[in-house]
Amino acid sequence: MQTRKADEVLILDDCSKDETVSIIRRFIEDNSLSHWKLIVNKKNIGFNANFRKGLFESSGDIVFMCDQDDIWKVNKIEKMLFMLKEDILLLASGFDVIDAKDHIQDMNKNLIGSKMDEKGLYKIDINNLLRNNFAQGCTMAVRKDLIELLKKDKSCCLEHDWSLAILAALKDGCYFYNEALIEYRIHGDNTIGFEKMDHKRRNQRLLSRKKIILEEKKRVDFALQYLMYDEYLNLMKDYLDLRIECIDTFSPLKLIISCLKRFRNVADWHALLGDLISMTGFVRKSS
Repeated sequence: MQTRKADEVLILDDCSKDETVSIIRRFIEDNSLSHWKLIVNKKNIGFNANFRKGLFESSGDIVFMCDQDDIWKVNKIEKMLFMLKEDILLLASGFDVIDAKDHIQDMNKNLIGSKMDEKGLYKIDINNLLRNNFAQGCTMAVRKDLIELLKKDKSCCLEHDWSLAILAALKDGCYFYNEALIEYRIHGDNTIGFEKMDHKRRNQRLLSRKKIILEEKKRVDFALQYLMYDEYLNLMKDYLDLRIECIDTFSPLKLIISCLKRFRNVADWHALLGDLISMTGFVRKSS
């Protein structure tokens, strides 16, 4: 139940093998939910394509994404619509963590990692989004204009929610509201959980470092589809290419000098330290 009802509800079934479809159809019919629509895919297309399909099928001016097993606070729609000022293209909220039995494990979490005021509104910078996602899609509300932009993405190389966040940030319209408006379920079947979002992998050795950089380069390439001649994005791409080159050639000194001379404004010094530790650690082991 919501204090502000949804005008439209889309449910996309990606070839489930149980009684999901018949249960949903019966629920819609029994409750006369004429504004609900069930779309059943003819073949399995995966969560990313399935969410994109749902976004593109939606007709509302503001669209809320939802996972199949999370719980919304009763005022989620009302509160987020109130917070969505004209300059906000995408708004994400905090979340409480629950387990498979609906027991709360943690209160008002976020993926940003910095301390924030309760119920504060924060703008998310593109520089941060190129490195790490800041929210799950199930916490987001997005404007139709942003979804229309996403339709131009032919690569589909990034998750739908991260792609939307980058696009919103490119237009200075990506925001986070620090109040838990959903209960986010963590269990073994999650497609995206905390494991994907924690960055302990940054401490792995050279192959893991390179994989991380290549993933970041994908996000820069995605953004460049929309801002091909952006000076900052092109500099970031060159910086990531340099990191890959220095890892491949074991050139920590070149990495340090180049970053100090050319890439000072885009370099992530914590990530560079990880590169350097990985490189020197690898050399010592192989000598």
